[in-house]
Amino acid sequence: MVSMDCETSGLDSSAVVHVTSLYDGRAGTAVSFAESTHGPEFVGAALEACAAQRDVVTFNGCAYDYKVLARNAPDQAARKTAARLALTTRDILLNFACDTGYFSSLASFASATLGESKTSDGAAAVDDWNAGRHAEVTAYCEHDAKLTLQLYTYACKWGRLERLTKAGRKAVWACSHVPLHPTTDALQAYTASPPDTAWMQGGGPDVAALADWAVDILTE
Repeated sequence: MVSMDCETSGLDSSAVVHVTSLYDGRAGTAVSFAESTHGPEFVGAALEACAAQRDVVTFNGCAYDYKVLARNAPDQAARKTAARLALTTRDILLNFACDTGYFSSLASFASATLGESKTSDGAAAVDDWNAGRHAEVTAYCEHDAKLTLQLYTYACKWGRLERLTKAGRKAVWACSHVPLHPTTDALQAYTASPPDTAWMQGGGPDVAALADWAVDILTE
């Protein structure tokens, strides 16, 4: 089992990938893909590395990481690879959203469940990259990938994860499926039995649509 994380230039539709990291839990090591290490086709190389794994764990990989990788992919074949990976990834955040109807953060889960903090955040990583501190951003990306796999392993062992709420209290998410579902299975379960989100203003995010972009690419 490996985990994947990306750092990019931002959150808008023009964002570019700066670095993609894969963390191998068995080896306890990470490999990162950036233009400085794998050349201008590094996004394609990162997607090939992900596709070579039996399972890849992400945190928001379906709706963000793979989506950005697809937009930055060197060709249509690589775009389709990103889309297939989005539909098969074991995405912690997607599974959480399918169970609860809302989102949370990697930092909130890592702090409450593992007692660990992220080493930076996305906005700071953008500033660091622009300032030429590429090694620091890569280290941050690798650490996030490591936290992601640690959370997945914990969920598989104990069937739950803890998180810090916005009010600073601990809350327990009892995972409905262990091991966590791949995207397609998680969304099928969500469609069959969606959580009650009537209490949320506006009814919460459109969880069912999170993978639509991937389906669109694969049916082009």
